[in-house]
Amino acid sequence: MLLMLVLLIGIDMLSPDLYFIVSFHGLVGLRLLFAPTDQPPDWWRKLDMLVYIGFVILAAVIFQGPLQLFEWQ
Repeated sequence: MLLMLVLLIGIDMLSPDLYFIVSFHGLVGLRLLFAPTDQPPDWWRKLDMLVYIGFVILAAVIFQGPLQLFEWQ
């Protein structure tokens, strides 16, 4: 996540929305890569809850764009 922050600053594209999207995709990818094959530990359930909350925030970020198209100014 820190690497993505530095990369986004380096290419001058840093925004909270873009940083969240890129970091969240990295978290989900690493979660799938390192998923336990046996009995999942207790902290894995906490990580699952964090990912579920992240999906809700991601949906809000994604639907924010189309909603702005319909705003009357």
